[in-house]
Amino acid sequence: MRERRDIIPTLIIVTLAVIPLVFFPVGEDGFFTPPKLLILRLIVITYLFWIFKNRDKVSDNVSTDWINRILLLYFAWLVFSTLFSIDIRQSILGNLYRDEGLTTILIYFAIFLIARQQGTISKKNIYYMLIAGCFVVMYGILQSYGLEFFPRDYIREKWILPFSTIGNPNFLGTYIVLLLPFAVHLFVIEKKKIGLFIYALLFYGLLTTMTRGTWIGAFISVLLYLGILFIYRQRFKFAIKDVMIFGLVTFLCLLVFDISTSGSFFLRLLSITLEFGRVIKGGENLELAGSYRMFIWLKTIELIKMRPFVGFGLENLQLAFEQYYAVDIIKVIGGPLIIDRAHNEYLHIAVSSGIPALILYLSFITLVIRKGVARLLDLPYAIPLLVAIFGYLVQAFFNISVVSVAYIFWAFLGFLASSKPIETE
Repeated sequence: MRERRDIIPTLIIVTLAVIPLVFFPVGEDGFFTPPKLLILRLIVITYLFWIFKNRDKVSDNVSTDWINRILLLYFAWLVFSTLFSIDIRQSILGNLYRDEGLTTILIYFAIFLIARQQGTISKKNIYYMLIAGCFVVMYGILQSYGLEFFPRDYIREKWILPFSTIGNPNFLGTYIVLLLPFAVHLFVIEKKKIGLFIYALLFYGLLTTMTRGTWIGAFISVLLYLGILFIYRQRFKFAIKDVMIFGLVTFLCLLVFDISTSGSFFLRLLSITLEFGRVIKGGENLELAGSYRMFIWLKTIELIKMRPFVGFGLENLQLAFEQYYAVDIIKVIGGPLIIDRAHNEYLHIAVSSGIPALILYLSFITLVIRKGVARLLDLPYAIPLLVAIFGYLVQAFFNISVVSVAYIFWAFLGFLASSKPIETE
């Protein structure tokens, strides 16, 4: 057991606190995804060597419960559906700039198993993760005010919104959604004042991304967190004063950001209502809603109907759109546009690998959440883990899975699915 304590926590620290900071601002492209993916591969290779070295104890270290069984079935279905891809090679290795082919998804599964192997997330993990998050978000905030310290690639050369070390405002927002509940927990439950500062920094960084989907995910996750605390108020005995301070800091961040950006927050917030109204009314403008998301969703649903069982293949959505909807893209959007993601993770899974893949994925997520809920009061940090996962799942309705962030989500799933607390700090 000594070896497990030495290796696994180190891999977790690198995953949560080192990889988010890594990018390589040299060359024409590939600043963000390739360096992170390289370290993830090294982590998985290290873990596989450890498994091989301790192969006589595999049954003690890797659970064979229904969570892992469904995960195995999900992976098996992804492999099977890949055989029917438009481009099998692309399904296995991934698309340019996305790199979320079968090999990368297997890495996510390995990160889940590594996190589950450790047990629940430790206090040390949380502190290192939040420290790294502060640096990532501070860099993003500075970008939002025109300060840049590194060269930009040709894709992001003229971007105004921040992307930090994550590579995109949407993805930066998703990253922040995953961290926010831990900052709240640090202040409200653990009574650490630094938690309030970290929350304010993260929340302000989230505002600068101007990404509505992540705002919705963050709002619902924080609301869920406070709701859980209220339900179990006799157990946690949090101070109402701290919740009021938390609310005040949130308001001040909103106020400062809105003033400093000439009312952009409330204009962006208003656009959510307008877009929702456009969807309700329907008509000829329906496809324009959500920055053309409705157009993409509607066409994606049509593609799912064409191949509901096996889909078009991982990382093959662009090929499917080009084959069936090239004329529609020009007609609606006004010119050619690369559509390689459904901008809804659930639709994307179904169109890529079939409806059975989506059912297996949702079944896996449901089992993990159910296990977390069952141990909500006795598994350390189960509440912020559960809330962070829920926030990710909400924003995933409007967003996509990317290497820069998805591995953290899978690590959180592993922590929440654990049957044991961390043995040592």
